Amino acid sequence: MQALIVEPLKAPYVKEIGEELEDLQHEVGGYIEAVYPFEDEVAIVCNEEGKLEGLDLNRSLRGDDGEIYDIIAGKFLVVGLTEDSFGSLAPEQIIKYSDMFKTPEMFLMRGGQITAIPITPNIYEPVQKSKYEEVRDGVRLVIRRDDNPISPREFDDNLGTIVCFDRVWYGDRHEFHDKDEFLKDRLLAHFGDEEQAEAFWDKMEQEYLCDPEKVRDDHILEELSKDHVILPVYMYRHSGDTVSTEPFNDPWDSGQIGWIYTEHAKVDLFFGAVNDSTLSQARERLENEVSTWNDYIMDENYAYDLVNEQTGIIDGGFWTGDVESLKAYAFNTAPELKEHSLGKGGEAR
Repeated sequence: MQALIVEPLKAPYVKEIGEELEDLQHEVGGYIEAVYPFEDEVAIVCNEEGKLEGLDLNRSLRGDDGEIYDIIAGKFLVVGLTEDSFGSLAPEQIIKYSDMFKTPEMFLMRGGQITAIPITPNIYEPVQKSKYEEVRDGVRLVIRRDDNPISPREFDDNLGTIVCFDRVWYGDRHEFHDKDEFLKDRLLAHFGDEEQAEAFWDKMEQEYLCDPEKVRDDHILEELSKDHVILPVYMYRHSGDTVSTEPFNDPWDSGQIGWIYTEHAKVDLFFGAVNDSTLSQARERLENEVSTWNDYIMDENYAYDLVNEQTGIIDGGFWTGDVESLKAYAFNTAPELKEHSLGKGGEAR
């Protein structure tokens, strides 16, 4: 029978599969569960224990109000229904549900609510295979995979410092053995006096002795926020790593691994006098730095050339991020580069 296959981080595709129970179990990787969320004569067949087994969260199911009421974990199928079993999807059903599930989703917890973030399926297939090319106004953009990328934590002009305790090489390198050493270091920078820093630490230890460590840490961070901007860094680890400043909706495979921070003195250097506006800019910059680092971890690293079809290569470089953003940047830059190149007698830069 013809079924629509929907996998995490991938676009849906049609596949001819067997109709026996074993065939369905093979596709979803375990015992099956059938759900019927639509008025059409179709069913979603998924792994019955997908969430318990910690399978990657895949797609959300939404009610008439557009709110998420469930999330399917792991690979699932959309199949048609016969009088007493499952069957092939009709052509119009394939089109309908391919469109419904065409965009992969990533899930974050924000303000106590689950948020689904649409992401690009499998990055871009042409780039995955070899390279991508596009010509606009006589300028050719050539994008290739960067097989030896440099971490944006090493070469970018970063506002923040990422301190993680999950792995030594994650984020920016540091010499702290654990998070307590890091917090004590920041308190010393905050007070500028070792005795004051130690006294404040001891006070927090005593006041929140019977509470979870996070309660103590949150009060320390509140004090540090008087001259720091500090955001948590979370990781979701399952068939690869993903990082974010927002928590992931997965208690088994995700959690906080550290912080990204900067001091107000550095905010002043980047954005001007410290006020609500510049602090907001700093927080957004730190979020973007973690997002760029996440692109690097997820291997969205490219090398590109801009080629004037008359004069040759006029510019090139490296990019960490999605291909659409790279295309927008490159072609927005191309006219200036083309003019500059022609101004130099038509020679390529």
